[in-house]
Amino acid sequence: EKSQSFEGFLKPLKMNKGDKIKPKLKPKPILNNEEQVYRAFKNQNIIQEGTEPYKLRPEAIAGIMGNIAVETGNTFDYKTQQLGGGPGQGLFQFEGGHWNAYDQYKKDKGLAPSPSAQISYVLDNIFNGTGFNIGAKNRMNLIRILSNGSAEEVADAFAKLFERPKKETAKYDERKLRANEIFNKFNNKSLEVNIPLPY
Repeated sequence: EKSQSFEGFLKPLKMNKGDKIKPKLKPKPILNNEEQVYRAFKNQNIIQEGTEPYKLRPEAIAGIMGNIAVETGNTFDYKTQQLGGGPGQGLFQFEGGHWNAYDQYKKDKGLAPSPSAQISYVLDNIFNGTGFNIGAKNRMNLIRILSNGSAEEVADAFAKLFERPKKETAKYDERKLRANEIFNKFNNKSLEVNIPLPY
């Protein structure tokens, strides 16, 4: 049997001496901070002892992101420093107990500072009690609401049970509004148009 050569199938390249082959690469889309945070949430696998890994529902992601929007002044920058010079840092404006616990969490897990590292800490804190103690009852209530609440309900519960902002600067309504906007943006609900059928 004769083996078939593939040389006849390749187009010869016309090149001059010194030419370099430039591969044509498709440029990767550049994600803005909000899209990076959303992607970090979508890539999370929540692992609780004795259960199968699972992912957050879109409503839960949007509810938490509504809080991040307010906490970061809508920058979604994981390096955000508290406005007015306070101690809060990052997407969730960690300070005190949460900041120290997050710092230790990064060291223990070998994580570099990033949106994903901050999100991992928060989810581990809620679902597994890792880090700063927010209280077992608060954790259980958050898990319940993350599992079946609307984006608005998640935003409200997350603010009150995890973030615990000062009442005068809490902006609860803005957190809920942003949660709904984010849910619609990333779940294409805003693209739905109700047109009456012709029959």
